[in-house]
Amino acid sequence: MSKPPYKKKGIFYMKNKSKIVIIILCIAGLLAGTIFFVLSLNNPPLEFSEPLVTFKIPRGTAAKTVIGELKAKNLIRSELYAYAYLRLKKLNLKAGTYQIKPEMTTHDILHKLTQGSQALKKLTIPEGLTLKKTAQVFETVGLIKAEDFIAITSDSDFLEKNGIKAKTAEGFLYPDTYFFGEEDTPEMMVKMIIKTFFEKTLSIPNFPKDFNEIYKKVILASIIEREYQLPEEAPIISSVFTNRLKINMGLQSCATVEYIITEIKNKKHPTRLFYEDLEIQSPYNTYIHEGLPPGPISNPGFTALNAACNPANTDYFYFRLIDPDTGKHVFTKTITEHNKAGEGLLLKKAAGQ
Repeated sequence: MSKPPYKKKGIFYMKNKSKIVIIILCIAGLLAGTIFFVLSLNNPPLEFSEPLVTFKIPRGTAAKTVIGELKAKNLIRSELYAYAYLRLKKLNLKAGTYQIKPEMTTHDILHKLTQGSQALKKLTIPEGLTLKKTAQVFETVGLIKAEDFIAITSDSDFLEKNGIKAKTAEGFLYPDTYFFGEEDTPEMMVKMIIKTFFEKTLSIPNFPKDFNEIYKKVILASIIEREYQLPEEAPIISSVFTNRLKINMGLQSCATVEYIITEIKNKKHPTRLFYEDLEIQSPYNTYIHEGLPPGPISNPGFTALNAACNPANTDYFYFRLIDPDTGKHVFTKTITEHNKAGEGLLLKKAAGQ
């Protein structure tokens, strides 16, 4: 009987080694492909074509729900990958409104959603606006409907909780630039503005502590705000009104009559007043009533509030606007000097114009 062909052990060894190498290479290739695929899940979706997407996380939303919304809006490629990364990095998503850009990876988005940063709307309240005009500003920006704003700022319970013992928030809506997010409720926005008023007035010398005295200063400041244009004249105008209050003389402020016309009678802002306007029957008419009007006629800024609390030391009792463009006034001691200074009752432009 013939013997089987002789085969060297080295040949079998080489063949086995080749098989092992091939297997290893296959496993490595498969592993590399898997890693590449997993890492590719971090990339932005190919179909993401919007220049900017607003993404909102309401308070109390679960992480899985947020990730599901991200996938539904085509902002990420994989929910499983996103949730695994979230758990691995122990990220805590925060409520807010965010702006997502097309080049952002899943990692970028998830880290951004932990910042609590919001897509904010900018709102500027000019000095001297009335409550009604401030309400219109909020409606124009798209934050609060004017009627809702009026309702909140006239709610006695809301006002009481925020330190205002008055019928409305008129005078306490501090003129400034604010940034509000979609998570901010109308009440939160108004509260922030009122809070800003009390924070800003802390630095004003001689600002009173008692609310009744604060209210008097706010009323006076609201009139000064509607009368002055040049900041250096605000304390002088304040001195005129202060001197008149001391002797129970009518303030005779054109701004109060203007308030009656525009805010109470809802008429167009006048460019000048006529003597018949000075006889309008209203508690806000400081030509026929002594002392301060029953409430503020605008929302004064820092300059007017500071002037109301710190009037200049003068013996002036009169002032007249002589240049509506620059806002320059002439100040006098007597009615004779006042009459010589000019005729007519020119008005400062309406706030916001």
